[in-house]
Amino acid sequence: MHGKCGSIDKANRVFEGMKLRDVYTYTAMIVGLAIHGQGEGALEVFTETLKTGIEPNEVTYIGVLMACSHAGLVKEGLKHITNMSTLRVLKLQQEHYGCMVDLLGCAGARPLPLPSVLSPDVGRVNGINSAEIEKNVAQHYKSFELFSANA
Repeated sequence: MHGKCGSIDKANRVFEGMKLRDVYTYTAMIVGLAIHGQGEGALEVFTETLKTGIEPNEVTYIGVLMACSHAGLVKEGLKHITNMSTLRVLKLQQEHYGCMVDLLGCAGARPLPLPSVLSPDVGRVNGINSAEIEKNVAQHYKSFELFSANA
């Protein structure tokens, strides 16, 4: 809660003082750091999460993608969204795709249209698997690289 309210120092002290941590406490710290512009710190906490053997969930990855966006780490964000569905077998949701669009936009890409396969309902993907969403994100990423090279 301290992290969401902007008191990152308090959140960090509470987090460091915890004897037992789970996916929820790690996720809260990652998201708190990410939304307050400390993307690299959030990614360090994510790395620690993986080292402890705690499996991240879909919300954890939203925090990771926000962290990549705030830190301008486009390639890192694409790597994480790919790992999410291949290594962790988690389902990509519309929020994850939205984070990638934000990441590309913050990195200077032109606004890109959302693929028509995504439902207009927030959080719902109709009749599409994560591989198809990854393909769309990868295509947008390639478009970003082409745009950046020509800028």
